[in-house]
Amino acid sequence: MKKILSLILVLGMVLSLAACGSGSVSETPAASEGEEGSSAETAETENSGEESSDGKNQIALLISSVSSLDDKAFNTACWVGMNRFCDENPEYTCTYFQPTEDTVEAQVSICDAAVAGGAEFIVVAADQFKVSLLEMSRAYPDVKFLSIEAAPQTIDGEVFIEDNVQVVTYKAEQSGFFAGYAAVKEGYRSLGTIGGMAVPGVIQYMYGFVKGADVAAEEMGLDDVTVKYTYAGNFEASPENQAKAAAWYQSGTEVIFAVAGVMNNSIFAAAEENGDVVAMGCDANQNEISERIVTSALKDTENTTYNGLAAWKDGTMETGKTVELGSAEQACGLAMDGARFQNFTQEEYDSLFERVANNENGIADSIPDDSAYEDPTQIPVNAITLDFIK
Repeated sequence: MKKILSLILVLGMVLSLAACGSGSVSETPAASEGEEGSSAETAETENSGEESSDGKNQIALLISSVSSLDDKAFNTACWVGMNRFCDENPEYTCTYFQPTEDTVEAQVSICDAAVAGGAEFIVVAADQFKVSLLEMSRAYPDVKFLSIEAAPQTIDGEVFIEDNVQVVTYKAEQSGFFAGYAAVKEGYRSLGTIGGMAVPGVIQYMYGFVKGADVAAEEMGLDDVTVKYTYAGNFEASPENQAKAAAWYQSGTEVIFAVAGVMNNSIFAAAEENGDVVAMGCDANQNEISERIVTSALKDTENTTYNGLAAWKDGTMETGKTVELGSAEQACGLAMDGARFQNFTQEEYDSLFERVANNENGIADSIPDDSAYEDPTQIPVNAITLDFIK
């Protein structure tokens, strides 16, 4: 393997740079949320792929300080899509960058580092980059940006999508809907969902989960389904977060829908240690992580990243716009591969998927997204009891 020497940039601060080429995902610890300060360690890491002929990486992935490349979810899926593209197109190589704090200055600086390293195409994979992305895209008009679930905007929230940016969003509420519906159909009556933070992508999943559970309970004529709902306030895998999930399981919760990035691992660990209970993952197929994961709600970020790169290479990438993907585009759903359902069948899932994809009787329109309500207690439910724990 070749070593990539640490790249040190003097931009008013020293940033953490992690660079990898095509190949397996390495362990990357997440930084603590909300840390203050202007300095960080510079990391050296192995490159398991070949460098381009000019020693540059033309493709870069930017991830948040509160996340991890090896989250086995959103970031990992983006990284896999990038590496699949580079494996099929060996003239391109890729790398990733992560700041140690999610300030605009730190985020713009890792973009500067990526461009200095040769990046011509940058994937932004975090909602936390909304403000910095606008600065990045204007600073580098010749670089193409694929922003997944982060619309570039001013500090006042005014959205501007420059001609070199494509924003992709998902109807993740549909994936959450499938998970909630399946949980009730499977036979669970005491449900829970724990999100990392109240950001749009997390809220979409969780609102959808509530609605899906309610629709299934109403179809089955049930009146004993309960859903606990809370945000942890962070995305960290920690003993504290594991204890929170364990307390829910010990108080009778049978299944927890985990929507918390790396923190999902804490919920999965709690499920493994607390009897005959299960969890549901999100973003990517997390079913193999633990035998207690019954299924995962999906966003097809791997193919989104791969297809964006392919379109860039072919000159067909549509920039200056937002593209929204859902079940109708085969981009949102449940991971039935490796699912551990005993009662909910593939046929039931296929039927539900078609209903939502085709918006039969307005079912897709009835699933609330993050902008529909200020909090989950406002979601109209008919058959379940919702307990929002602030």
